[in-house]
Amino acid sequence: MQKMAKTFMSATKTEGGDAAEFDYILSPSVAGFIYPLAVPTLVFLAPFILASIFPNMLTGIGLNVGKWTLLMWGLLLTAANIGIQEIRRRSKKLKLHIDYLVFTQGILFTSMEKVFIQDIKTTELTKNIFERIFNLGTIKIATAGTDSYEIELKGYSNPDEIVKYIAVHRKEGE
Repeated sequence: MQKMAKTFMSATKTEGGDAAEFDYILSPSVAGFIYPLAVPTLVFLAPFILASIFPNMLTGIGLNVGKWTLLMWGLLLTAANIGIQEIRRRSKKLKLHIDYLVFTQGILFTSMEKVFIQDIKTTELTKNIFERIFNLGTIKIATAGTDSYEIELKGYSNPDEIVKYIAVHRKEGE
């Protein structure tokens, strides 16, 4: 069984002025963003690929664009997409504390959800075939008094360990 990588300990100021240390501070895995990286890349590079296979295709429909121009624009859009997806990935943090977890996301407009582990009633872990191959998963967390899930965590490595961490600390507090 793989262990969760202990990224680093962090001390942050809470409302009362006390410093809180987190056991784990996690970001989604790069593998969790393969789909939003791969599909646009194929779409951006499709005109170049088609122009390479069918050289007269563009002139046949009345476009006078070279295939190298298509490649340049495809690579430029792919690079922009990689940058955007990396910013999206790094803007999400899951901080695990003994008593609570904090999920923050966003750069310009940020949101923070703090859930006490003792209030968690349900954790649901789902994995599709792609997520099973790359050891990823989607964790949904529900607390008492809510009809739906409060937090949905996608693309985190070792989701079994995160669910186990929550379960162990939920039992310790009872």
